[in-house]
Amino acid sequence: MNRKKITHLTVVPRDYQEEAVDAAFNHWLTSNAPMLLVMATGSGKSIVIALLIQQALAKDTKARVLVLTHVKELVEQDYNEMINLWPDAPAGVNCAGLKKRSTDAQIIFGSIQSVWNHCEEIGQFDYIVVDEAHRIPHKDNGNYRKLITLLSQRKKTLKVIGLTATPFRLDGGWLHIGEERLFEEIIYDYSVDRGITDGWLSPLVSKRTQFQINITGVRKRAGEYRTDDLDRLVNSSENTDTALTEIIEQGANRRSWLIYCVSVAHANSVAEKLRQKGIVAQAITEKTPAKDRDKYIKDFRAGGIKCIVNVSVLTTGFNNPRVDLIAMLRPTLSTALYLQICGRGLRKSEGKENCQILDFVENVRRHGRVDDPDIIIHGSKGADDTQETPQYLAKVCPACLHYSPIKALTCSFCDKAFAKERKITHNSYADSIEILGRPRRKFKQQDKFIPVRKVTAQPHIKRGAFKVTSIKIEYHLSTGETVKEFIKADNGAISRMATLWWQAVMGTTPPASIDLFCRELSSAKVHRLQTYINENNFRAVEYLVVTPQNDTRTLMLAKDKKFGGLSLFKVIETPA
Repeated sequence: MNRKKITHLTVVPRDYQEEAVDAAFNHWLTSNAPMLLVMATGSGKSIVIALLIQQALAKDTKARVLVLTHVKELVEQDYNEMINLWPDAPAGVNCAGLKKRSTDAQIIFGSIQSVWNHCEEIGQFDYIVVDEAHRIPHKDNGNYRKLITLLSQRKKTLKVIGLTATPFRLDGGWLHIGEERLFEEIIYDYSVDRGITDGWLSPLVSKRTQFQINITGVRKRAGEYRTDDLDRLVNSSENTDTALTEIIEQGANRRSWLIYCVSVAHANSVAEKLRQKGIVAQAITEKTPAKDRDKYIKDFRAGGIKCIVNVSVLTTGFNNPRVDLIAMLRPTLSTALYLQICGRGLRKSEGKENCQILDFVENVRRHGRVDDPDIIIHGSKGADDTQETPQYLAKVCPACLHYSPIKALTCSFCDKAFAKERKITHNSYADSIEILGRPRRKFKQQDKFIPVRKVTAQPHIKRGAFKVTSIKIEYHLSTGETVKEFIKADNGAISRMATLWWQAVMGTTPPASIDLFCRELSSAKVHRLQTYINENNFRAVEYLVVTPQNDTRTLMLAKDKKFGGLSLFKVIETPA
């Protein structure tokens, strides 16, 4: 789209941050449906929010924007980023924790509880931006959903956008899938592996710790380990002393450590033992007074405190690029929590080569790679699940102790071959997934463009589904081969992905139904394509050469980045 250039910001945005903003406003050209921007931890969500706001007000000087999140630290961070980029922004803050109660500012940054308490005073808004959108439950309850419903009644054209690094919930699955979802789709995804490849994020490194805490027998509730059981098993003097010995050894040349514990008592014990061993450490828990908490974080960022020990406090809303060692003494079944913990080490800092992950509780094996985790939705609220054999996603190299994917034939770190006679199954314990994949590789590209004889399409229903889940497109080549592509459907109807694909290839507005989409696609003028072998060893489309309807040009379209595992296209070349 032709977006007005941002001319008065004091910081130059990164390319992908502007791409995310473009994706949002392109979406709003055709739909006001709530949507998601997925941004890797450390990639600058606060800057994207500031850019979104600035562009919204550039388009409509009277527009009002409400930015919501769940903790005061994020409210303050998002507000400060806005002022850093746009010092004259007409912005205010509504957050009890920050002792500010703005209700009439054109732009309001607020905590959800405080804003809900003042919902009768704040008026109407044109945009709502939710930072850490995974905090919004699927079910139509809670203050987020109630406030959005109320404000959408006041303003029928209200636009809602959520930003998160983890677009799923332990209790509800993907945020954009399901009958009770708020968000319709993910329209932009800046991934961890892309951030590291682009040089904006710090690599994570991890290998199996010598000491592993045994949590056999720990019960589960609502899909997560019970804290009382964990505290009894994990919080022992012997476990703590043994783990800290290894942490101190591994962290000898590391600057800033974060340790995650299972309970307040556990965190206090770990912090005290670290101090006894000569390490400057403080514990931050839900019981830490706000004044002390702020002081500890400030000193930690400045390097005055070597280690902060916490209990799920420093996950979202905490930003210290110096962190170069993270130790997990708390097991979790929540993939989102696991990613948030590891994400604290992704930010880059001068002199920081990488961040070491020390996993004493098999979270890496349980959840997989940070850049390609396994998303598992667990039991319903109130369920008292019994302990079961774990399903591991990683194995440990016996030579170097680094993690590799469960199906790897050789170690991802030292290339040692794993024993071929061992068969790993979902229900077996793996005795020996890297925390990050190897640097993004270029997949094997085919050497030439191949003429396309025709293009056909048909509705596709995934096994077990009751509605059309995707549109299967088949390119029939001059060689007699067929290349297939699947585009996600939206609850049995045309999705935005399908709309964008049709607009790029056909150059017109897509038909109203999937059946018409499939029938009318036969008129597509796709001349040639080039393919590549993807990471799953399947042949996939890399380039298309097309002539859209009502267009005399021949266009080359390139496969763009993936959104939720599906492909979009964009024009990259217009030959003379």
